[in-house]
Amino acid sequence: MLKWIWLAAGILLTASELALPGMVVIFLGISALLVAGVVWSGLIDSAAWSVVCWMGLSILLVLALRKAVMKWLPPEERHDDSDEELDAYGQTALVIEECHEEDTQGRIRFRGTTWPASTTAGTIAAGQTARLLYRDDLAWIVEPLQELDPTDPDRSRPGLDLDEAPVHRLDGRREPR
Repeated sequence: MLKWIWLAAGILLTASELALPGMVVIFLGISALLVAGVVWSGLIDSAAWSVVCWMGLSILLVLALRKAVMKWLPPEERHDDSDEELDAYGQTALVIEECHEEDTQGRIRFRGTTWPASTTAGTIAAGQTARLLYRDDLAWIVEPLQELDPTDPDRSRPGLDLDEAPVHRLDGRREPR
C-alpha cells in the first residue's frame, strides 16, 4: 500500500509543476517516485523511513540539479525596463485645481489619480488641459495645452524654456542647467 501512496504522490507533485512553476515541486515529485521504487524493491518497509528518504532525496535533488536545469530551461518571464515618468512626459492631464508658477498648490488628474502641480506659464485655470513637462519631486510641472499655429515657422511649445528646465539624470537626481 505504501508504494502506491508514494507513486500517486510522485505523479501529483510532478504534474503540479505545471501549475506551480519554479523547478522545485518537480524535484519533490521525482523524489517521491524514487521512494516508491525503493519501497517497491523492499529496501524500505517503514512509512517513517520512507518519509526520511523522501526528504533527503528532495533536498539533494533540489540543491544538486535545480540550478543546472534552470540553465537549460529558463523561465518564461520578461523584464521590461520602464520608466513611467519618461513615458508621461508630453502627455496631457486635466487641471482640477488652479495651477500657478509660484507654488505647487495646484492639482492635476493624470492616470486616474491627482498630483500636485505647478506651471511654467502664469496660471492654468481648473477645467483646462495641461501638458506634462517634468516632475519636481512629487509635483508635476505643466504648461497650458494650446493648439500650435501650423503657419508659425518656429512651432515651439509655448511656456517651456529648455535652457532653464532641470536636467533629469538616469539615477533620478536633478541638476540645473
